[in-house]
Amino acid sequence: WRKLVELRAELPEETGQRLLQLGYEWLAGHEGRDEWSYIWQKLAELRGELPKETALALNDLALAWLTTPRNADRGEWDKLWEVCFRDGYRDTSFLAAGSEWVLGHSTLPQTPGLAGELLSTAGGTWVPPLELVVFCRDWLSTNTRHSSWSFLFGPLWDLDSSQETAALVPLWLDISPRGGSVRWVVKRLLRKRDAEIVRMLKKWVDAHPGSPQSVVIRKAVNEHRKTGV
Repeated sequence: WRKLVELRAELPEETGQRLLQLGYEWLAGHEGRDEWSYIWQKLAELRGELPKETALALNDLALAWLTTPRNADRGEWDKLWEVCFRDGYRDTSFLAAGSEWVLGHSTLPQTPGLAGELLSTAGGTWVPPLELVVFCRDWLSTNTRHSSWSFLFGPLWDLDSSQETAALVPLWLDISPRGGSVRWVVKRLLRKRDAEIVRMLKKWVDAHPGSPQSVVIRKAVNEHRKTGV
């Protein structure tokens, strides 16, 4: 099947379509087979060549695979989840499976990115569990030098703009992040219009008067006072 699909451009169009349909029909009931994820990913890659109903059903098939306990530790688990997420799949069971996977695989490098995507979907029928919020906050407090820090802080702040979350920022500022990232984070904090946050930022600036980060913070605060943005 794999080789024939790769060569489908050389086959009659009807034969190529039939090959894709055979792959789709094989998926249901074979979730325990090692080649299942490869075939699913290949069909997802070729989603545009599938009938609309078949293309839409791929995400539901993936959910069945993702929620099978023995698959959670497979290296391709997060890759299948990401494909579905980028396709706009937002089934609450799918999001819950993502949250469980994050909490169970906290040391993997791709975990914070997936956690941020989960936080960004909050609203409607999906409410990220408290355990996920706590994980994100703990990760940010212990990974201040990580290049993805601000990418996870953003969705966490949008979901939980508490003093506890705000208190993560001075820890991050201590490692001298780039000015563009500092401006982006500080602007988000200031939009809450909380005097306590302004005091927190002033305290950090007073302790680091000559730092480039302090220059950025002062400028952002002044702009906010003038424009309110």
